[in-house]
Amino acid sequence: MSDDTMRASAARASEASATSERAGLVSFSNKEEKKNSLLLGPQSHEARLRKMRRGVLASAMSIHNDLLAKGYQQWTEQGGAQWRYAAEHEFRCALLTLTYAPEFEWQPSQLRVMLDHYRKWAKRNKCLFSYVWVMELHQSGKPHYHVVFWVTGGKVPPFPDAQGWWPYGKSNAKWAHSPVGYIAKYASKGTTADLPKGSRLYGAGGLSIEARAQRSWSLAPKWLRQMTEPGTLVRRVPFAIERIGKWGKTVIDKTTAWVEATFGNAFLSPWQSDGWTPSGVALRHLGYVEMFTQEGDVFQIKHINPFEA
Repeated sequence: MSDDTMRASAARASEASATSERAGLVSFSNKEEKKNSLLLGPQSHEARLRKMRRGVLASAMSIHNDLLAKGYQQWTEQGGAQWRYAAEHEFRCALLTLTYAPEFEWQPSQLRVMLDHYRKWAKRNKCLFSYVWVMELHQSGKPHYHVVFWVTGGKVPPFPDAQGWWPYGKSNAKWAHSPVGYIAKYASKGTTADLPKGSRLYGAGGLSIEARAQRSWSLAPKWLRQMTEPGTLVRRVPFAIERIGKWGKTVIDKTTAWVEATFGNAFLSPWQSDGWTPSGVALRHLGYVEMFTQEGDVFQIKHINPFEA
């Protein structure tokens, strides 16, 4: 593989994700789940829920642990039910539930606009602001949201009803001791109904570079975590590999690779497609992980098939 080809592939993927990451936002698209539905058939819905639960828990834990690592302390109650003022070195955790009134229909931009109001509020107040949200469906099929906010600097987030930021129904807010457990509880419920077109099951925003790195590493496949240090920032990116095909022609195989940000090394999965079966795609284990360096070198790192170990 040529040096230029590998670098061009990694650069395109890095550029595509740079805009959202500079804003501290993480977008969770359901395009990958749609592709999985073609490969995995009836199991795709449960696979999507498992992915959602992992993503929610990893995002919440990364935000929470990052604040603790930076020297912040979580705001705690004092004197029974009496809450005290939060100091500059503390952070508050707010729990927000958003529901729809019967006369309002769900639209994909509604939650985004409300969260954008909170991001602007945090910028004006010069405090760190992060969040994780989960969509849930009532039996009627109407969605509602559960959101957790992390806010530093002794600031109190404004109530969305008073600000007119959620005019589509009712909202309820309260403080929390266990924000990770709270959002994980709702993520564990999942939903059996069909989601509205264009919707997502969950999302997160406001993650620092360190929190994004921890989240990305914890969501990476196990084989990649075995080869990288905890907290390594990794991304799944489009990748092109040049090889010599029939009659000496140059063939370009398009695939995906996991790239770690520090050194730019790209790793290809030890699992490859080996045809179709009635239940989906059959996978075979190569026995090694292929690693491409920025300099154009290629290494095969031995990897043991966990199902044969």
